Amino acid sequence: MQDREEKEDYTEYFDCQCNCTEHVLRFIYMGAFKDEEPELYLDIFLDNRTFLRRLWVGVKYIFGRKSSYGHFDNWTMKVEDAKKFRNMVDRFEKETKEFNEKEERERNEKRL
Repeated sequence: MQDREEKEDYTEYFDCQCNCTEHVLRFIYMGAFKDEEPELYLDIFLDNRTFLRRLWVGVKYIFGRKSSYGHFDNWTMKVEDAKKFRNMVDRFEKETKEFNEKEERERNEKRL
């Protein structure tokens, strides 16, 4: 892993196969920089309900009432996005491994 002059961050958006605007995943990749480990964040759209509606759903949950629809939604990856997703995850994995190896080398050098 090289010490970079600038932090390499980027954002990738993945639309659901259904093309619903509420089904968009946003990944924020914050690359390794100096002493910072790389990070990968995920933003997901959450339905915006009023306070009373959220409270009512919570009360029903506490008392074990199950909605026939559940409290989940789904997202289906488009085939054409698979490579972009894989590249992002591979980069995260590679940079995290390099960062951890660098940290281990530095700890070993301090022991000597």
